[in-house]
Parts: sequence; C-alpha cells; structure tokens
Amino acid sequence: MSRPTVADGSVSWTPEPPLATGEDSVASASWTVTGGDGELTVTGTGTTSLTASAYFKNGTSGQTYTVTALVTMTSTAVYPVVFLVSVI
Repeated sequence: MSRPTVADGSVSWTPEPPLATGEDSVASASWTVTGGDGELTVTGTGTTSLTASAYFKNGTSGQTYTVTALVTMTSTAVYPVVFLVSVI
C-alpha cells in the first residue's frame, strides 16, 4: 500500500497507519540523550502495545538536545526515532 507524503510547514513526513489487533507491537524501547551540555536526563520510560514514552528532567535554558528512542517490536524490527528538545 502506497502512503502519501504529507507537507507540514517545512517538514515532510509519511504517516504510518495504526496497527490492527494481533499485528506487531512494541516489545521495548531504549532512550538516549546526546548534545547540549549533558544536563537533560531520562527519568522514566514506559511502553504499551503501540507506544513508547519517556519522562525527562533538568536541561539548561538555551540548550538543544538530541533524543533517540530505539523501539523494538515483537517481530524484532527496530525503529529509530530521533527528535530535538530545545529548552527555553
């Protein structure tokens, strides 16, 4: 099935449909924070069958951190998710 690319301001992305019951699900996720001054830390994590989440603390005003989640599925597929966190 072909998925359309969506333009969202200056960002283009391809949406993924939600999983149906009984399909692949999240088995685990590992989180790392790099960049900035090293003050942003992961304080807790969690997963459900369709989500991976994390809680963060600290961080320094004016710093930008790169957060990476490696999400492992029950099928053993691994999806890297990378985003930037800017503290204002």
